[in-house]
Amino acid sequence: MDTFVSVESPTALELSPSEGALGAANSHVPRLLRVARSILGCEDLAWDAVQDALMCLWHEREAPPDLGGWLVRTTVHRSLHH
Repeated sequence: MDTFVSVESPTALELSPSEGALGAANSHVPRLLRVARSILGCEDLAWDAVQDALMCLWHEREAPPDLGGWLVRTTVHRSLHH
């Protein structure tokens, strides 16, 4: 069965931050990995925490004003609750 999305319903693209915010987030990944690794002590778990933080950004309606701070705070939260 085919599934159709109404033109009036919000799409993933409308609910996600701009490509610019996601591109800017990529520049923070090395720092986010260092933070997560220092908390978790494991490279694989650190990558999971960073990926979770980036997915949280994707679900935000607008990019936060302090993107770097928001990403670090979210990565710490994800690392502590992993």
